[in-house]
Amino acid sequence: VFPEQQEAVMELIRAVKRGRTGAPVRAALAALTEALRADTDAVLIACTELSVIADAIAPGAPVLDAMDVLAGEIVRLGAPDRAAGSAPRATG
Repeated sequence: VFPEQQEAVMELIRAVKRGRTGAPVRAALAALTEALRADTDAVLIACTELSVIADAIAPGAPVLDAMDVLAGEIVRLGAPDRAAGSAPRATG
């Protein structure tokens, strides 16, 4: 985040922590990411609060959500057969 947007990002995080995830918060995230698109290659969501509203990121903005990456790795490492699309193995 560029320093001038830091407070706006923090306010979004605080809003999600308060349970506010409706249209105004989503619109604020969309506006923020749209403003950043010209100066960035991608949007990195590295805060789980923002992952909750990441679907509101400006359309067309490349996004990397750390929570999605972590969840994918957990599935891949914990259940490699399922991650590959296979049925789970029987145990016992």
